[in-house]
Amino acid sequence: MFRQKILIVDDEFINREILKEILQDEYCLIEASNGQEAIDIYKAKEKELSLVLLDMMMPDKDGITVIKELKRDLKELEVPIIFVTGNNDDELETNSIKMGATDYIRKPFKTEVIKARIAAQIALKQNINHLNAEIEKGILERTKITESIILALANMVEYRSTESGEHVKRVQDITKLIVKQLKLSTHLLDEYSTTELTYMGYAAALHDIGKVRIKDSILLKPGCFTPEEYEEMKKHTIYGEEMAKKFYIGENEEMLKLCSEVCRHHHEKWDGTGYPDRLKGANIPISSRIVCIADSFDAIVSKRVYKDERTLEDGFEIIKKDSGIYFDPQIAEVFLTLNQELHGMYQK
Repeated sequence: MFRQKILIVDDEFINREILKEILQDEYCLIEASNGQEAIDIYKAKEKELSLVLLDMMMPDKDGITVIKELKRDLKELEVPIIFVTGNNDDELETNSIKMGATDYIRKPFKTEVIKARIAAQIALKQNINHLNAEIEKGILERTKITESIILALANMVEYRSTESGEHVKRVQDITKLIVKQLKLSTHLLDEYSTTELTYMGYAAALHDIGKVRIKDSILLKPGCFTPEEYEEMKKHTIYGEEMAKKFYIGENEEMLKLCSEVCRHHHEKWDGTGYPDRLKGANIPISSRIVCIADSFDAIVSKRVYKDERTLEDGFEIIKKDSGIYFDPQIAEVFLTLNQELHGMYQK
C-alpha cells in the first residue's frame, strides 16, 4: 500500500520520536537532525516527498535559513513545509509564512491538530498537482479549475480548526440557493450577470480564508474570547481580503471584487454594529449581506468547539428575529422561503 512520505527535521531526538509515534502508522517517515541534512535530503528526494515538518529553532541552520537556501537553489518549493515551533513569538511565525512555509504547528504536540494540518496540506498539494496535470492536458475548463482551487484553499481553514470542511461547502450551497431565489423573486441582483452570480458562490467559499492567520490559541479556543482575543479574531476579515487579492489568478476584476468584498464584509450588520468597517444597510455589498445570512445560519445549526448545535427551526427563528437588525430584511425574507430546500440539504 502506497504511503505519503514526510521528512521530519528536528535537532532534538525526543521530538522526532514523538512525531514518529503519532505519524508512523499512516506515513512513510524520513528524519533529518539538522538544517544542512534537511537541505540535502530535500534536494535529493523532492519528487518523492509529500510534506516537510521543519523545526524553526536549530543550532546550525534554523528553519528560516533552510527555506532561504532551498529557495535560492531551487527557485520554487514544490513540497509544502510546515514549521514546528515551541516559540510563542507571533512575529516569527508571521515571517515564516511570508518566507514560504505553508503552516505552523506549536509544541507541545497535539495529535489531532498535527494530523489535521498534515492531511490538509497533503490534500491541497495533491489537488494542485492534479489540476496542473489536467491543465496541461487541456481537459478542464477555466471555471472548473478556478472553483477547485478556491475550494481547496477554503478547506484549509476548516482543517486548521479541525473541522470537516463541510461548513465551507454548506455556506457556498446556501449562498447559491439565496442567489437563485433572489434572482427569481426580486430585482436586487438585476445588475449582476449570470457569470458574476456564479462568482458569488466562489466568494462564499472563501469567506473565512483569513482565519489561517489567526493563532491556534484563539482559533481553537473552546470557551469565550477575552476582549483582546475577540479583536484579533475579527481581523480575519481584513486578512481574508488581503489574501484574496494576493492569490487571485488572472485578470478577472469581477471575481476579485466579489471575493475581496465577501472576505472583508461578511460580518457587517444591517444596523451598522458589525465589523470591520461598521457599514450600515445598503452600504454593505449585497454579496456580503447574502453570505452573512448563509454563514450565520450554518453557524447556528452546527456544533462548534465553543457551542452545541441547534435545530434548523431555531436557525430560521433567529434569522427571522434579527431581520432588519443584523440581516438585510429583504434577503432574510427570501431566505425564509427556502425552508424545504435547506431541510433537504442538512438531511443528506
